[in-house]
Order: sequence, then C-alpha cells, then structure tokens
Amino acid sequence: MRLIFPIGIGSHGLQEGSLSIQGGNGFYLSAHKEQTDGIDHTSITSGNNDDKDGFKQSAFSFSHHLQLGEQSKAQFALLTSDNRNQFDNTFGVDSGFYTDTKTLSTALHFEHRFRDKLSWQTHLGFNQDDSNTPAFGSDIVTQRSNLGSELRINMNDKHRFLVGFDYYRESVQPSRTYAVNRRDNKSVFALYQFQSGALTLLSNLRYDDNSVYQQETNGSIALGYQLSDQLSLTGSYGTAFVAPSFNALYFPYFGNPDLLAEESESAEITLRGSHNAITWRLSAYQTEIENLFSFDPATFLAANIGSAKITGLESELSMQIKAWQVHAIVDLLS
Repeated sequence: MRLIFPIGIGSHGLQEGSLSIQGGNGFYLSAHKEQTDGIDHTSITSGNNDDKDGFKQSAFSFSHHLQLGEQSKAQFALLTSDNRNQFDNTFGVDSGFYTDTKTLSTALHFEHRFRDKLSWQTHLGFNQDDSNTPAFGSDIVTQRSNLGSELRINMNDKHRFLVGFDYYRESVQPSRTYAVNRRDNKSVFALYQFQSGALTLLSNLRYDDNSVYQQETNGSIALGYQLSDQLSLTGSYGTAFVAPSFNALYFPYFGNPDLLAEESESAEITLRGSHNAITWRLSAYQTEIENLFSFDPATFLAANIGSAKITGLESELSMQIKAWQVHAIVDLLS
C-alpha cells in the first residue's frame, strides 16, 4: 500500500491538494481539489469585466483489477468531477458569470482467455455531463451508455482476426426542448492482420446503423514493409464517419441542430529509420473531409464546412545524448 498526499500553493491565489492510495491488483483511489482566483481573461474593462475570473475543481477517481481464476479478469473504473469556471460577458455587464460542469464516468471491463489462440473481451460504460450557466438560463445534461464485445482469434504467427460489435445510446435533457433527444448506434466490425517476413498487412471494416444518420460502412487498410534492419516503409488509407455530439447540436448559444455528420477519407505514407542512438520518422498525409465540424463567427454557432482538404508533411527526430533525451517534431500543413 502506498499513500501520496501532495499539496501546493501558487500565484493568483492557487491552492491545490490531493490524496491518493495505491495498492495491489491495480487498486487506486484518489481525491483532488484545486482553486484559484484566476486572471482577467479579456481586455474588456467596462461592465465589471476587468475582474479576475476564477476556477475551482474537485475530483474523485477509483479503479481496481480483479483476477477471476487463471483465465479471467475484470476491471472497474470510476471518475467524477465538479468544476466552476468564471468568465467575462463580452456583450455587456459581468454580474458574476460562471459555468458549473459536473461529469461522471464509469466503466466495467471483463476478459476471458479460452485458450492460447482464442480470447473474449466485453465492456460496459456510462458517461454523464451536466453543464449549467445560470446567466444564460441554460442547463444541459447529456448521457451515454455503451456496450461492446470482441472476439480475438490468433490462427498462427501469420494470421490474426478480430470480430465484434458495439452499441451505444445517447440522450439529452431537458428533452422537451429538442426535436431529437435520444439516439442509438449499432455497429459490427472485423479486423484482419497478416505478417510474414518483412511484410505486414492490417485491414478493418466497420458497419454502423445510426437511428438518426442511417447506415454507414467504413474501413481502412495499412501495408508495411521492412526495407532493412534500420528502415521501414508504411502506407495506409481509410474512411471514417463521425456523428455530431448532442453538445454540438444543442448546447445553449453554440449548438446547431442542423449539423450533418462528418465524413472523411485519409491517406498517409511513412518512412521510419533508426541509426544507433537516433530514430526518425517522415510522414506525408492528406485528408479530405465532407461536412467538417467548425465554428461560424457570423452566427457564433457550430457549423459544417462543405468540404476541406488537409495536406501535411511531418518529421520527427529523437536522439539519446548521454543522460539527455532530445525530441523534435516539425509539422507543415496546407
């Protein structure tokens, strides 16, 4: 058993403290509290907006692993937080504006190994986000429950398969305010991995049936080749579908109920190398997005951009110099 109790103070009235207990079998328990007087977030001096905008937070987390015999194990995790964030009124008088946000997240994971080549995993989860801004008369609560399961099959050293399903249900309250206050998504997916000598292949396919955004089928494929002991080349292509969150649809003074789902396709090629204490990577990629989630400065609401193309070149370098680890990344976008 290990007990940790750090406390701290700082400028702008910062006070923070936490208590954590760590034990065997992945046991972890933690409580944290923090508050600060903050700073003035804007340059506006009229309407009491030249005040400091403080912040305070309390959080609690718990996790534990449980071994259920030689072939089964379970894990449970819980996280809660309660925050208050003060802010200025950029459109008028600041009479003490703040937003209270409470979050709750729980997860239960179970795994069973039938034999060396076959294993099964399943998980249950629940998340809730409660955001309240009294000055705007807004109080929105979003919830999400999910259930997923997958079966892993290792045929041999060359062939590996994974099949599974995923289901989630989302809701928003108060329900009387919104045209769509509940939706669910059912999906099935499969993954195949092949490796032989210097060649590696990874592919997956996913089918989603969304109660609002209908059916979507997406997938990806990646191919890698080890050119030498120090050099490898990888290429990949994939498509994706993302439904807008309820916060993006309905959050007061920001949400847009007319948002469409975001769809994208991406391609990337990567060259990696390692030489003594130096490793490096050079990647070129391009992503084309339809209905990109964005923000409209004219209406101050969430919005879709009709289409967008992101092209980039990223380089990464790491090296060990005696006791020092040097790491650098350069990313060029257009």
